[in-house]
Amino acid sequence: MKSIKAVIFDMDGTIFDTERSMAIIVRDVMMEFGYNPPNFIEWYYQNASGNRDDVVVGKLVKKFGIDINQTVINRFNEYREAYYIAYPPQVKEGFFELITFLKSKKIKIGICSNSKRPQILNKLQLSGILMGDFDIIIDGSMVEKPKPYPDPYLLACKKLGVKPKHAIALEDSDHGVESAYRAGLVPILIPDVQVNSPEKKALAKHIVKSLDEVIGIIS
Repeated sequence: MKSIKAVIFDMDGTIFDTERSMAIIVRDVMMEFGYNPPNFIEWYYQNASGNRDDVVVGKLVKKFGIDINQTVINRFNEYREAYYIAYPPQVKEGFFELITFLKSKKIKIGICSNSKRPQILNKLQLSGILMGDFDIIIDGSMVEKPKPYPDPYLLACKKLGVKPKHAIALEDSDHGVESAYRAGLVPILIPDVQVNSPEKKALAKHIVKSLDEVIGIIS
């Protein structure tokens, strides 16, 4: 794929092995407030992974009838921050190898996440990844419509100054793959905790097991 000028990473589940911990964090806070739905972790993987916080809240309220007020949200943010200080985000296999390769080829690098910017920067800092490794960071607050809408990736390409067809999107979730596909990028799926649907898997140009496999695709 010689025409690739940019590679854009999703964050949770793609750069970091954090979808599991996010499910645990949400469950633990729910339990503090008296909610303990059965099979919650599995439900979270399939229904909440890859979504922006406000969308996750809406799904929780609709599915479980939970009263998620500002007190609950504040506790969630507090608990999440403390959790990642105690258990720093683990970087996914092949990330550093891929970053080194992209820099050597002068390919632009971005992050496009539904997470809020402070969450992104906190996870980068705690994991030892340098902000300078990325040319742009698109967070969920920068667009009105988050993934699976195309808006985040369209903004990422605009900020990078590349046409979507010349950019690869690295994603683990159905929402992310759909967002990248609808924006006209080349989606590459690296499956994580979510069992990806056949329909969304079909949108991916490639499906790989680890990030370093992307090097062979670009070379």
